[in-house]
Amino acid sequence: MPIEKSNPARYVVGSQSAGNQVEAASLPSAKADEFSALYYLANHVFACSTRRGVVLLDLLRNKYFGIDLITGESLAGVVRDWPAKRVTGQNAPTVALDGSRVNTLVRSLLDQNVLQLSPPCDCDMSRSTFSLEGDLASVGDEIIARMPVRPAHVFFFLVSLFFAFISLRFLPLSFTVRGVHKRRVRAISKGYCFDAHRAAQLTFVFRRLRPYFFSANGHCVIHALALVNFMAIYGEFPSWVLGVRTEPWGAHSWVQHENFLFDTNPAKVCPYDPLLSI
Repeated sequence: MPIEKSNPARYVVGSQSAGNQVEAASLPSAKADEFSALYYLANHVFACSTRRGVVLLDLLRNKYFGIDLITGESLAGVVRDWPAKRVTGQNAPTVALDGSRVNTLVRSLLDQNVLQLSPPCDCDMSRSTFSLEGDLASVGDEIIARMPVRPAHVFFFLVSLFFAFISLRFLPLSFTVRGVHKRRVRAISKGYCFDAHRAAQLTFVFRRLRPYFFSANGHCVIHALALVNFMAIYGEFPSWVLGVRTEPWGAHSWVQHENFLFDTNPAKVCPYDPLLSI
């Protein structure tokens, strides 16, 4: 279902990637105060620009917010590191919001804890995302490194799947995302270097076991989280990526390291704009 266009006092909220429904929610009205300072995305909010505007993921609410092109470009002047980029051609906005309407939206987003006055904490998660441009290689489809599936693999696969299920079912998405992020940062700080052959072997084992327990189709979030959990047990730490598309609306999740895609292929991920990489 597509994200609808919003007006300055309204934005659209969708469920997290595990769900496929989108529902509208109204922001509270606000007075048109004058805002002269720069604002920041809240520590738990991440964003990306699309051809239709800007999509934000609120990790605390497990919700997506959609903001249209006009509103997105208007906020670019008052929110630091705002992902909106000027669009030309057929999709380019023809008008801009006046100051009072921008002020109203900023106040609403502040009230909803989507924006904040202070810069993000230096120890918080990086807002960098992956690019899907260039040559992408599919580990599992194009790159295959076979290895025997041993009993220990089955055990650790089940452990990885169990913790992925528990995390997504009972814990806030912010807790799960930050846990994966800290684990990877800790490994890098200890000198972790990506081993493509080892990662391909682990992906091969994971792909051999997965069909016996769940289908990847329609379960991209638990699939990606279980895969990064499984690879982490064996000392490999690729990134968990969350992405969105708006035509039609959709959210997707996959595992990637630079130009390597794990247990997926470019055709499945390229329609999406990367929103967050962990």
